[in-house]
Amino acid sequence: MKLKRIFLPVLAGGSLVSLSFGETPAVNNQSLTQLVQAEVAPAANLAALSKKAGFAAHLPTNTEGYLSILGGYDMYQRLQKTEIGKLIVEAMADQGMDLGEFEADEDFEILKAIVGEELFFAFGDTSGDQYVHLNAISKSSNFHQMKMMVSMAAAALEGEDDPESMQGVAMSMFAGILGDPKAGIDIFEKAEMPPLTIGFKVSDADMREQLAATIAGFLGQALEAGEEAPFVELKETLGGVELTGITVDGKRAAELADEDTRQGMSELFGGRAEVDRFMGAVAKKNLHVATGVKGDHVVIYLGGSMEGFKLVDDSADSLAAHPGMDFLSKYSGKDIRMVLFGEEEAFDTMTAEGEAFASIALGLKAGLADTEAFGDTRDVQTLLGHVAKLDKQLFGMMDYSRSGVVGFIEDGFKIESHGGSNLPSIDTKTAHNYSALGDMEDVLFFSNSRSNPEFTGKLFDMVDSLGEASYLMARRVAELEIDDDDFKEFQEGFGMFEQLASKDLAEIWQAISIDWAQGTGDEGALVIDTKGTMPKIPEVPGVIIEKGRVPRITYVTPVKDAAKLTQSWTRIEKAVTNILKTVKEQGGPEIPMQELIENEKDGVKSFFYPIPTTTNNARPIVAMTEKNFYLSTSQTAVAEMKAKLEAGGGPLRMGSYSRVNFTVAKELAEFWVKLAKDNADELFENDFQKDDFMENLPMIEKFIMAFGELKDMTSHTRVEDGESRMSLHFNTK
Repeated sequence: MKLKRIFLPVLAGGSLVSLSFGETPAVNNQSLTQLVQAEVAPAANLAALSKKAGFAAHLPTNTEGYLSILGGYDMYQRLQKTEIGKLIVEAMADQGMDLGEFEADEDFEILKAIVGEELFFAFGDTSGDQYVHLNAISKSSNFHQMKMMVSMAAAALEGEDDPESMQGVAMSMFAGILGDPKAGIDIFEKAEMPPLTIGFKVSDADMREQLAATIAGFLGQALEAGEEAPFVELKETLGGVELTGITVDGKRAAELADEDTRQGMSELFGGRAEVDRFMGAVAKKNLHVATGVKGDHVVIYLGGSMEGFKLVDDSADSLAAHPGMDFLSKYSGKDIRMVLFGEEEAFDTMTAEGEAFASIALGLKAGLADTEAFGDTRDVQTLLGHVAKLDKQLFGMMDYSRSGVVGFIEDGFKIESHGGSNLPSIDTKTAHNYSALGDMEDVLFFSNSRSNPEFTGKLFDMVDSLGEASYLMARRVAELEIDDDDFKEFQEGFGMFEQLASKDLAEIWQAISIDWAQGTGDEGALVIDTKGTMPKIPEVPGVIIEKGRVPRITYVTPVKDAAKLTQSWTRIEKAVTNILKTVKEQGGPEIPMQELIENEKDGVKSFFYPIPTTTNNARPIVAMTEKNFYLSTSQTAVAEMKAKLEAGGGPLRMGSYSRVNFTVAKELAEFWVKLAKDNADELFENDFQKDDFMENLPMIEKFIMAFGELKDMTSHTRVEDGESRMSLHFNTK
């Protein structure tokens, strides 16, 4: 059964990649698929259009978030007809699993009913506000947890790490969170479960009735918990839906905490007054969970108030008529299988106080400020404060608009995103100079983007400050006098690091993060092709050396300041030389720094170290032209790319673009399989290895053939018509 649970999700999930294969079974729904397949009608026809819009036509326009998955069972059937699907089913059969038997099981029929036609999640009004409360609690928790960790470490250093003291430190963390005016009880008093409606379409009336009754029965079991339990039966008709379920009554829940319980909670909450305040807030809150049937849809509602369950019948008031849903009009006639919508105002609310490391850094800073156990840590505290400041500045550069995402079947599967983030990390206004490199022969992977120097600069600064703070803190700890074998081992290791490499590694980092960064431009491209040849490695079979093909990897970026690049390399070479010298002085092996070979040909200055086994097409190299800087595993690749760039051409692109070419990957796999098959006597050491390869060869070839149905995957993030856009395409043959 465990293997079934592994294979079946793979079989179902893979349908998102291979959707265009096979014939299209009929999908029995009147969902949003039909809405976007229809020609977009004028406003006068909105009512008629909304009747085809699935459950989106019943949701109010103030819905803040919406996700709909359409035709799930159809996608599952499509996958089974592909070579990939057949391969998965065959692998299941080899494990003794019969897919037909599983599909006949009642559990599968229920799963099919839930995801088969339309499955949706709708977040109602105030969802964004409630997310802000949750985020505030998360940030406060991060802050106080980091502060507690420092306090515990300090207590251990000072010999005060007995269980009672540690418990006190932990209690102070909880009290700090609960007493935080930006989180804790203050936030809990404001918080409420936002309106969440989940539903699925079931056209079969008997199955729909069965599922609705099952869900209602499951909820009703809570009412059997006894009179003291905080559950109350809920029966209400809203929006034309007869809802059945339970209410978790806040007042009854608060009454479960008797005097002894409240007194016992006082230490955790920091005082009895805080406990009573918290329980008072609990008493004012309810949680409603209810289910019902609207047309062909079974719906489940969760919310702090039943007022959040709102449905509409007038098309002009429905989510389908929301101005933010206009992106769907671009995909009329498409076979839509996924729709995602996020309201602009809700996004603005949710992201106003966004961060990644700020609360963590400030918690560590506050913890260090409260103790002298680690010595003078003011420099570390300053760096942590700087990290928090930069983190907030980076998130401050982000702005959000309405987010709309649509996924549809076309030449495989496509996902198109409209709006959302303003893409502050990317330069979306300047055209790429390296797009032509992606059109070269046998390119397996290509990525090309332009970064925003302001964003990148702050990010580098933050990473640099984090690294320096970590190093300084480790050095402070290593200076302490602690009689512990593990600690002495740490001291010895850190002392060796300090002596051998710390200054030189810092020099290398500065050379890269400052000199190299200043010497290169804001565009970069990574190219991986399959035209590489094997280096002449001893004891590798001759046929492999002679005929083997391996990937070549090249990164290219513009030369902005050649002098800075030269300075960067000089600093790196000197630092590496010092490290090797220090290793020898400490009794390690003597590793002489190799002489750098410089070569200039056809306008390309090349720099590499002489490695006996390398060739022009298999040699780590740094190269520069007047315009570009290259890092590559192949000198030949650099020459080819220089010629390609000088020839010009290439598609006009901006933003960030990448492509994975599965066809090239398949050709490389087929090449190596054929090479091994044709030269088995030379490649395998004995008959056992050869026989094992030959025995598994049909499975290997079947695997390669199956995944050969995938052509490529492309991703392009850019700004188009003033709107952030992302296109992701799984292309199939």
